[in-house]
Formats: sequence, structure tokens, C-alpha cells
Amino acid sequence: MRAEDMVGGMVRQSNASYPMGAKLSKMTSCHIAKTATRHGCDFSEVSSGVNQWRATRDTSTSHAEVSAINTMRPRGRGKLRSIVLFVIRVNVGGTLGESHPCCECMKYIRYTVRRRGYIITNVYYSTRGGLIKNMRVSQMTHIHIPRWMRTSKENTDNNTLKSKRHKCRRGSICRLKH
Repeated sequence: MRAEDMVGGMVRQSNASYPMGAKLSKMTSCHIAKTATRHGCDFSEVSSGVNQWRATRDTSTSHAEVSAINTMRPRGRGKLRSIVLFVIRVNVGGTLGESHPCCECMKYIRYTVRRRGYIITNVYYSTRGGLIKNMRVSQMTHIHIPRWMRTSKENTDNNTLKSKRHKCRRGSICRLKH
């Protein structure tokens, strides 16, 4: 399956059904992530995940990227298996939305996956313009702060957001710990 077919299948999956029986037409958008191994030009799926919202105030939410990584089967010790991560957001009208991984997901992608015996080499994500962009994990320096993080009470103070950033070796402001 090619990259375009993988994304096309993710869009069809989001239009067909949603977790817990909710249809996409009742939702504002659907955020889906899949991990896949690459065999030449073809991809084979390793795991998939969707956004999970909190049901009560005490439970936490997770992004689709984290959900896809958590559903991967752990491998034994030895050589890391390289995989690719696809992340898309599909709106009700079937158009692609912005799905760039946030700073917390980038940290998770970079460090947690290795414990499971995998290494993510590339991340494919959708943009508001309906494009699919490719980003190497080693070049993840762009900060994407999700709307909930910008508007939540504890993060409304600009000092809170600035204190979490540091000057990256590459010269840009970054939240990742190198």
C-alpha cells in the first residue's frame, strides 16, 4: 500500500465509524494515527490509534499519535525496527485539517518508542490546506501548541509557556529535551 493509499484508507475509516459508536457526522473532526513499516514504496500497518477524550474530569486524554504508539506490540531486545507514523485530522466535510504533532507528542515519539523496540524515522501529517507533509523525526523542532494548551487556565499566563521552551542547538526555540 502506498502512502496516498494509507491516507485514503484513514479518511475512509474516519467517515465510516468512530470509537464508541459515534458517527463522524456528529463530531467536529476525527484525528487518526497509524504506524507502518516500509517495504520499498509500500507500507504495511503495524498499529493504529485515535484521539481519546476524557469522560470525567479526573481521567486524562491522549492524542492519536500516543494511542497508536501504545497499541504497538513490544518487540524483544535487538535491532530496532524502523517504522513510519501517519497522522491526519479529517473534518466533517471530509477535508483534511492540521494534525502536526504537538510538543508533548514529539517528545513521546522521540523517546518512548525505542523502549518498545521501534524507531520512527518519518512522520507524515496533514495540513489545513489539505496537503500531506513529511518530517524526519531528527528534525522535529517546530513547536505546535494545541488550542487546549493555549487556552487552558494553567497555560494562559505567557510566562508558563515561555518557561517550558529552551534555545535549541539548531537555533530555534524548542521544547524537546536533547
